[in-house]
Amino acid sequence: MVVDTGVDGSAGDIEEALDELGLGWWAVTHVVLTHHHPDHVGGLPEVASATDARVYAGADDIVSVTGASDITPLEDGDEIAGLRVIATPGHTPGHISVLEPTTRVLVAGDALVGRADGSGVSGPDPAYTQDMETAQASVRTLATYDAETVVFGHGEPLEAGAGPLLEELAAARTNLHDVPTPHHVAVDQASRQGVGVPLERR
Repeated sequence: MVVDTGVDGSAGDIEEALDELGLGWWAVTHVVLTHHHPDHVGGLPEVASATDARVYAGADDIVSVTGASDITPLEDGDEIAGLRVIATPGHTPGHISVLEPTTRVLVAGDALVGRADGSGVSGPDPAYTQDMETAQASVRTLATYDAETVVFGHGEPLEAGAGPLLEELAAARTNLHDVPTPHHVAVDQASRQGVGVPLERR
């Protein structure tokens, strides 16, 4: 499975990440799009042509996605290859996140933003978020899932101990994009720029 396809021209980066896992395009049977913004779906035409993957997106975002002829709508609580779909609207109307329940890895798209300097996690950027009130409610939703690791569309991933940090963020009464929460991270080049996140052999 690949979650998000990055900007136009990102297929090579995704292919390289797959190769590092000992995989290839043959292993990609599902492509999940967290939302319709071009930095997350721009690579879809290349990925779709390289694979026979089924493409999925949040139901309310599908109308704005181009690059694939047939996109399956997703709703909160749906499951794809063992991953749970969590509706996280606000950044866009149909934004979704996905959780691997066994490892508790959360792919948050742009519902959350990792700090580039490794100083914490914040809510979505108001400059690019359609409905900030709804987006902040989605942050609180994500905090209830006790994720261990969070991969973001933008910023460094949280590799461990994400749950308490998300709870702290969700409890904040100020703009969630401006609340720092300290953590320690290691750089994951395959996911930090939102160029596509291969998830094991799914």
